[in-house]
Amino acid sequence: MEEKTLKRNLIFNTVGNAVYYLSQWVITGWLVQKLSGEQGAYNAGLLSTAATIANMFIGLAGFGMRNYQVSDLSGTVSDSAYVASRWATVGVSSLMALIYSLIMGYGGKGQQFWCILFFLIYKMMEPFTDVWHGILQKAERMDIIGIAYAGRGFLSVAVFAASMLLTRNVAASLFFLTASSVAFCILFDLRKTAPFWQRSAVSFHSVAGLLLQCLPLAVHTFLNGVSTNLPKVYLEQTLGTEEMGIFNLVNSPVLILQVGIAYLFAPFITHFTHRLEEKDRKGFLHLAGIVCGIVLAAGLLGVLGCALFGKWGLNFLYHDERVTAHAGLLYPMILCVVFSCFSVLLCMLNTILRNMAGLLISNVLELVVAQVISVPMIRRYGMAGTSIATTVILAVQCVCLVSWGLYGLRKQTKEEVKEN
Repeated sequence: MEEKTLKRNLIFNTVGNAVYYLSQWVITGWLVQKLSGEQGAYNAGLLSTAATIANMFIGLAGFGMRNYQVSDLSGTVSDSAYVASRWATVGVSSLMALIYSLIMGYGGKGQQFWCILFFLIYKMMEPFTDVWHGILQKAERMDIIGIAYAGRGFLSVAVFAASMLLTRNVAASLFFLTASSVAFCILFDLRKTAPFWQRSAVSFHSVAGLLLQCLPLAVHTFLNGVSTNLPKVYLEQTLGTEEMGIFNLVNSPVLILQVGIAYLFAPFITHFTHRLEEKDRKGFLHLAGIVCGIVLAAGLLGVLGCALFGKWGLNFLYHDERVTAHAGLLYPMILCVVFSCFSVLLCMLNTILRNMAGLLISNVLELVVAQVISVPMIRRYGMAGTSIATTVILAVQCVCLVSWGLYGLRKQTKEEVKEN
């Protein structure tokens, strides 16, 4: 029964998230470029910059709580406390994102600021509903999560396309996109979660205690988001909005691969947790090896796909010589995706191991590396330097996390090893 449930959750969760993030590419890449005429690359740059700012703070909004919540099998913290905490984290992170935008000078760029504001609210629906999805995952109902993401994805594409056709304005289209997403989350996600949500009274002390417990995870996810998105911020600041748009148009199809792999990990969280509770070190490592094999296989398929169809695919999607001319960017982007997926996996495993020190140390290292190499790489290699810098940042993090993770695993399974 457990295997059947795992397969169902894998299929629904992976397909649903793939549909949702495919819709993100359709919106931020294909649709905005197709419906903007000669302004396609520039409008794509506006949207890409807004997405980058949002992605830097979305981790803080989630507070790194999903893996903690799902692995809390004993129910130490109530569902209502998890939900209540999310109001605070989303509000604070949204405010920080807007302040950062003003500091970076986007406040004086009219349409760019409104794009950032509306897209930020749209993306904040992800961490906002994520806490409800954690409740569903603990109830082994990730099929509902998959359906929710797929439905929101289809709705997003339809609303954004209709809005662009009617208004020909990116900021206005993002406003309608955001409004429809908020409505969907309330009418579907919340309603479907209600039967599994064990409501209880919530005190300030319980919420504050939860936030304090997850603070290391929050700092980790925030610094992780900042470090991996800094190269793109510097790309826009160094080369300009149009170049940012071209980079995003080339990169968007590749991100579908990354998201598909990353969300494949989610159903394994409880299984890794059970292996750890049983002090089954070999089983834990075996399961990790399987997931790593999936990542490598997907990466090789991605390289093969780029070699066979990369340039043709970009031309087919965009019919823009400025984009097609940069097909060579696909290869460093694929490498970046592989390391990004390893990073997601290793962060998840270290969270399960409650290895907060390792996570934070890896974040400090990657933030330092990001600050040091991003601009020089972009100046030397142009747009490709963005992917190269991000890959180096992620590689440094992965080496650190592997070392700390193995140490933590040996420590927590030491008792079992002695008995054998």
